[in-house]
Amino acid sequence: MRFSRWISILLMGTALCALDLSDIYAQRGGGRGGGGRGGGGGGRGDLLPQQRGQFKDFPWDAQKLLDANAQILSQMPAPIQMYILDQAKKWDDLFPVRHQQLELFFRKIPNTDRQEFNAVFGNILREFQALQGGGQGRRGQGARGGRGGRGGRGRGGPSLNITDFTPAQYAMLERSFQSFVLSDQGLPKGVVIVAITGSDQGANIPAYLTYRGALFNNIDYGKNPREWMTTVQTASPNAIKGKNLKVPSLFEHHNKAIEDKTHTRTLAFYQSGEKEIPPIVSKAKDYGVRYSPYAVNAPSLEKIAGTIEEQLGTAIKQGKSQRYIDRLVKPKLTPEALKLKKIIKDEAFGRLVSGVLMDSEESRKLGNAFITEVTKKAMEAALPDIIFIEMKASDVSTQTISQFHDTMSAMARYGSNVTFALFDQPAGQALIVSPKIIGGQSFDGQSLENISATLAKAGGLTLDGAAGTPVAEVRMR
Repeated sequence: MRFSRWISILLMGTALCALDLSDIYAQRGGGRGGGGRGGGGGGRGDLLPQQRGQFKDFPWDAQKLLDANAQILSQMPAPIQMYILDQAKKWDDLFPVRHQQLELFFRKIPNTDRQEFNAVFGNILREFQALQGGGQGRRGQGARGGRGGRGGRGRGGPSLNITDFTPAQYAMLERSFQSFVLSDQGLPKGVVIVAITGSDQGANIPAYLTYRGALFNNIDYGKNPREWMTTVQTASPNAIKGKNLKVPSLFEHHNKAIEDKTHTRTLAFYQSGEKEIPPIVSKAKDYGVRYSPYAVNAPSLEKIAGTIEEQLGTAIKQGKSQRYIDRLVKPKLTPEALKLKKIIKDEAFGRLVSGVLMDSEESRKLGNAFITEVTKKAMEAALPDIIFIEMKASDVSTQTISQFHDTMSAMARYGSNVTFALFDQPAGQALIVSPKIIGGQSFDGQSLENISATLAKAGGLTLDGAAGTPVAEVRMR
């Protein structure tokens, strides 16, 4: 469908359950006469384009993308336009998969019919119209002020800034955008693995989840978390040789299969230190470092977390406001200033981790709160295909697991399509929940390597050369 035809359909205003799209477009400020004769600057956080070269302050690659698609962008409803511009401003902090999504959006939107567009974005557009109070203004009289001056209300109605979105509204828009592009992005279905280590007694698997997948009881984990986590990651027992793996891990197999060497498609976060976690790579031919995951262990961040705590604590003791801290103290705590690159070489990943450490005092303790929060942020930002996290049993409860599962399930990238596995050492249990596995199954006495092979099969992963084999009794769809 030609772009002009698509726009004319979109502007008919009869869709979206009587939503008047012209009211929404009137806020966009990118059309003819966008600023009004009165001029006036944009309100704080206003990112709407006004003229050629309007993207000069964006990162270079984002600037090229926006310049090439300026016409499409200028015709977008205001909330969508604001979201795209906000993401583009953060280009250098985005992972490659997010760059691909912005590029895909501009390729896909001209060929999208009204029904599909409304099905994906209708709710957030209605939400925005309610926020703006309905039909003020006319198309082309925009968010940068007009007679209303700086941040005021011109003839085009109320200004729209990125700060007008509540976190819930932004999350809703994010989910709509993800739903729109993910179906065409071709990402594999996600696999999320949680390992609970330690000897504390008691089960950590929520009862309601046991009915959704295959539950394995009476597992012999042994006493060494490093060894059994390695077995889970390789589907092979005794898979450690010095500082390396004897056989490739599921991370290496997957990254090689998709020919990805960015290391961002597979991630691992550990609460334990380097000597207590699996080796990152094998020395198997055609595998190794180039296909390894990004892996971070919390103890390696102790010095950095301490520096952040000291800097923020000093500002608080000096009576500085939270606004002052957010605007003047935190921006100085860059990954470069923190020397984070010694631990995490990828800049986007480094900024993500340092951001989590700055967000809360609890995260700076590098316990379960840090592991769950950095995992959540990484899943949102990098959309990894495989993610492995380890938490110590002393910090975990069934509520922790339930909250994490619910958060993961609410993400468009994962949702009901994800294969979720939980290995609970203290309870001697493991659970695999997957669209491929029929729920309500229970097994006793299976080996870890066979359970891992079953997980790989359910998640569509290849583990050539692994010692384990899928448990034949597990019924799959």
